[in-house]
Amino acid sequence: MGNENQVKEIVQRSKEIFLPDELRPDEPPHVYSLNEEFAKSKQYRSFLFGIKVILFLVGMVGLTYVLSIAIEKFRGETHVEITEFDDLKLRDLLDSTSKYQNELNSVREELASLRSRMQEEILTAKNEASRERESVLAMNLSSEETKARIDKIKEKEEARIRAIRAEYQRKIDERDKKIAELNQKIAEINKDMKTNIKKAEDIIGNFEKLYTIKMNRQREAYEKEIRELKEYYKRYIDALILKYNPIFKSGKVVDIIATARGDISSIPFNPYYDIFSKEKIISKSEFDRIRQNSENYSTLMDRMLQIPYENSIPPTLSSMNFLFRKTSQEYEKLIKSLVEAIKRKNQIIQNYRYAIDQYSVLYPENGFVIDPRDSKYVRVHLSKIHSVKTGDYGYVFRDDDEYIGKLVFIVSDIDVYARVIETVENKSLKPFDRILIKYQKEQP
Repeated sequence: MGNENQVKEIVQRSKEIFLPDELRPDEPPHVYSLNEEFAKSKQYRSFLFGIKVILFLVGMVGLTYVLSIAIEKFRGETHVEITEFDDLKLRDLLDSTSKYQNELNSVREELASLRSRMQEEILTAKNEASRERESVLAMNLSSEETKARIDKIKEKEEARIRAIRAEYQRKIDERDKKIAELNQKIAEINKDMKTNIKKAEDIIGNFEKLYTIKMNRQREAYEKEIRELKEYYKRYIDALILKYNPIFKSGKVVDIIATARGDISSIPFNPYYDIFSKEKIISKSEFDRIRQNSENYSTLMDRMLQIPYENSIPPTLSSMNFLFRKTSQEYEKLIKSLVEAIKRKNQIIQNYRYAIDQYSVLYPENGFVIDPRDSKYVRVHLSKIHSVKTGDYGYVFRDDDEYIGKLVFIVSDIDVYARVIETVENKSLKPFDRILIKYQKEQP
């Protein structure tokens, strides 16, 4: 029974390997190398065995047998010869399990790598198709031609994705088959191991239970990590979509989107009217620039509407496009109405000017006061044969010899007006007071 202590050493070593980890659930799971642990156990066992053999050879061989019997009775333990432990072939079974498990892990990694590469190639195909669609949209082709080309690109993309899936599916099926075979072998070994472990309960105790707990915890840890990664990825994608595709909940914004709808297929743009130039309202180049800016906005908006946004962005863009086109339509109506109003007022002004010109023929003067109510902006009418510059003076008379006051003329881009410099006490300018022009070169 000299092998009793060797068996106890193996049992104690097995407890030290597996039991401590199970008593610390908060620590991260650790994968043991069974080959290394058995190697350590064998090395230690051989060392102790050598020491004991030397001691036994000194003269205690006979006493060992007696002491073994006494210890057996005292402790009531069952003796297991080391040869009996070897007969169970636990190490061989564990070696086989470790070998198949490593091979299984390798095949799983290959399977994960295949699926990852397949997804990468699918993503590459989608990106290339997306770039081709962008190129087609940038060509500004007709709607029918654009749709035809985009449909062709989509068919090409789907065919390529099917080809990629088919190519990788064969390799994935091979790995799945290999994984099933390895799982079957591991299951068979585990079955044999369970039978032999029952025979070696005095050696390894609850090894199977502890090993199962360890593997379950490790599997649960991995599954939990995978679930958390999937949940994080989903939350990240949702947050990313929501960041660039928000949901508008503001009452005012929602009301605008709900009401700003309609179809404005075309806007009747007004031409550049000559009156704009005559009245110095806006030049032809400025008018054309406004038209070009409007067309550029429409082009950009049409492009934005083709992007597959989500949530509140598509209806917002549609409402923005509708509001812009509706505003443009109203402005065009406003421009036309203003032009017509200016023409009517100009016609009325021409009628008054004609009357004043005829009055000037009957009563030849340099000019007349028309509206003197604002002393800093006196409206005057000058004879067509007289041309003044800013700084020229005008003397105002009523009848032939009644002096009223003095004006200074100011020439602007639009018209000529005057500012009152002086007036006779208790007198003020009135319409149709006569003006005598005094040019600067005539002034003393």
